[in-house]
Amino acid sequence: MLDTSRWQLDEQESYQRLEQELATSRKRYRHLQAALRQQLEQLPTGRKGAGIELGLFRPTAEEVRAQQRGLLFPGHVEAGAAWQAGYTAHLLDVTSIVVVLTSYHGPSGRWSRRLFRRDLRQRQSDPLALAEALMRRYHRQPALAPAPLDAMPDRLARLARRGIFAYAERAVLLDQGRAPWRLGQGMPTPLELLTGVGSSEFRQASLALLARLIEHQRVVFVERATNRPELVLGEVLAAGEYAILGTAAPLLERMVELGEVALGQAREVREFLRQYGPQIGVGVYRATATAPARLFYGHRERIHEAALIALADSLLQEQEGFPLLLDLASTVAREALPTATLARLMESIAVRLDREDSLAIDVDVR
Repeated sequence: MLDTSRWQLDEQESYQRLEQELATSRKRYRHLQAALRQQLEQLPTGRKGAGIELGLFRPTAEEVRAQQRGLLFPGHVEAGAAWQAGYTAHLLDVTSIVVVLTSYHGPSGRWSRRLFRRDLRQRQSDPLALAEALMRRYHRQPALAPAPLDAMPDRLARLARRGIFAYAERAVLLDQGRAPWRLGQGMPTPLELLTGVGSSEFRQASLALLARLIEHQRVVFVERATNRPELVLGEVLAAGEYAILGTAAPLLERMVELGEVALGQAREVREFLRQYGPQIGVGVYRATATAPARLFYGHRERIHEAALIALADSLLQEQEGFPLLLDLASTVAREALPTATLARLMESIAVRLDREDSLAIDVDVR
């Protein structure tokens, strides 16, 4: 039970306690760093494990500059990022998705962008059924309630939008990209696309897209999240280092083992993972001393090229240590599709329709 008598209102005492706890934590972490670093250095550098070259690598400054001069700045790498805005009213869901592709045009800070937009519309499920489920839940009648609220069609529709968002981002990057190398964010094979969010047709289309993406080979994906378990090893990297940890096969297979993929989908998904999971390499890198470590993915045959591209572009953002091209694409996508703009557009249409309905009623009365 929470003892409120021990709560402190003294700000100075609270600050001192936090400072002491942080100092203790930092001291413990420094002891762990040596052990973690030793584990990284014990990776069999240069030897292939599960079909991929493992190890800790320290590229030279000239190797990184070669990636910038030879691939990034001439526009041979194209990054893709998406943004979505939604509006719900009058039993209608409208979702607009924008995908932006960016690439550099020379070393002088010039870059280009291409924008792709798609609007999705879906009518909401029966609001009366949802209202009944809500009333029964709040009146403690679970036995009389229909399907749980978490399984309502509206929730499934939200999951479907997440899947469509991930699909659109990867489809535009792969099919509309012109550069040899494609740079994306997140995991190349997200769970939404592996499961198809409940639609067998969408799952089959997603698996086919992911297969083509992996077979392209010249792809690199970087995770924006900084709380992934693999980053524990990344935190002991020095600036400019990267480590190849293995393939994504164990990680993807664990998704199935934990029951996150329904039994009816398991055979199809397992076959995809068996064929393509070992082709996806997983690694961590740190661009600068002040930047957090980042998790990245690339094809196992080109994993070192993928690491150098991610590292070279991340060096352009000293504090973030994240690929600048991806941040440019994300910023343009957000500015191209502000949520408030879609809401104002839909509301203006609704006002005009209300006005027309009002005029029609006046005519009928007369």
